Amino acid sequence: MAFIDARILECVAYGFSFGPEFRTTVTELRSGSEARNAEWARFRWRGVAPYQNINPDDYHALLGAFLRAKGMANTFRFKNWMEGAVEGQSLGNAPSGTTAVQLVRTYDPFGGSSYQRTVTKPVAGTVTVYQNGVAKAGSVDTSTGLFTPSTSWSAGQPLTADFEYDIPMRFDSDNLPFNYENFRALSGEAAIVEVLE
Repeated sequence: MAFIDARILECVAYGFSFGPEFRTTVTELRSGSEARNAEWARFRWRGVAPYQNINPDDYHALLGAFLRAKGMANTFRFKNWMEGAVEGQSLGNAPSGTTAVQLVRTYDPFGGSSYQRTVTKPVAGTVTVYQNGVAKAGSVDTSTGLFTPSTSWSAGQPLTADFEYDIPMRFDSDNLPFNYENFRALSGEAAIVEVLE
């Protein structure tokens, strides 16, 4: 459906549960071996954000987000507390002219290779791209993660970047229950899942 370019309420309480998931079909064969089919090429984040003893104003902000998102229908920005900032991320070598470069996040290698994700929702005002260690002036599209330099690149020079980024997510339920702890505080939790673009 639609993407709402706003970050959902950040007052997530202790107990935040969040992690990556793939989808794999495993079929046991008559021989006892198994056949595995990786249905997704990319992982997505899934989690539960608990909100404990939040005040009525924060409750109304979260309720407003849920209603605007229409439950599971629409996507929004979510701050990933596990990995929302990157420093010194390699972006490869500079192309020619003023060709835009894509922000990415590369995870630590395992078994001689590493996993890389495309960053499409950088946080405005946090992106600095370096060409051979020197900051390069330019602009970033916070809806795609593309950085366009103000002047031509020096083709072939190494590019790195520092930035923060959000994840496009949606509610994983059309229901958002809350408990009244007392007349000044409410508690509840929101199940959320990444939307692969």
